[in-house]
Amino acid sequence: MTRFIGWVLCLLIVCCLVWLVSTQPAQAETPVPSPSASVTPTPTPVVVPSAPASVVRAALKTRRAAVRVWTKWNKARWCLGMTHRPFASPKPARSASEAVWAAARAHWRGMRLDYRHRFGILWERMVHPHGNAWERWRPLVRWIWPAHLVGTVIEVMHYESSGNPRVLCGGYVLPPGAGDGEPDSRAGGLMQNKPAPRHWADPYYNLWYAFHVKFLHGGWAHWAGCAAFR
Repeated sequence: MTRFIGWVLCLLIVCCLVWLVSTQPAQAETPVPSPSASVTPTPTPVVVPSAPASVVRAALKTRRAAVRVWTKWNKARWCLGMTHRPFASPKPARSASEAVWAAARAHWRGMRLDYRHRFGILWERMVHPHGNAWERWRPLVRWIWPAHLVGTVIEVMHYESSGNPRVLCGGYVLPPGAGDGEPDSRAGGLMQNKPAPRHWADPYYNLWYAFHVKFLHGGWAHWAGCAAFR
């Protein structure tokens, strides 16, 4: 009997061990590492060096020259009653490359030549205006005289010479082809400057002389007897 019970116990122990083994979770398989993907190297950006200081200075000098001519052109436009035009050409960044600054300099050089050509056309219109009356000289007067004096200058010119740049006091008119006049003791030119200086028949010089020599050193006293002030 005792032996039987022992066998039963052994059988029970064996069954328990089998049951325990069968109930354990299957061991997870160790994952096999996948072959590492090849890493594409990041390309190194190409750094373009900034333009040398000498290149930048030369380009900016050319730009200033273009701006000066553009300013004269716009002043001529204003004298002729035309609208103002902007200088639409900004500077590159200081850190820009030499090629960029060289291209900007070439562009500004072209602008300077273009504005010079345009100014020449307007200047010709001012110094050789069409018509015969004194009013045709208003753009040239605006170029030389302060804006608030232009109306008075036109009125003085009206009474002094009727807008004829080649007339001397007393009715003498410089004949065509006789140049721009020699100095004369009489009054001459658009503003009848007395004595008439050399080049008195040149409209630009006559107006310039009337302002810078006569007016700035005596005001309207030179034309005090003009009917414009009566």
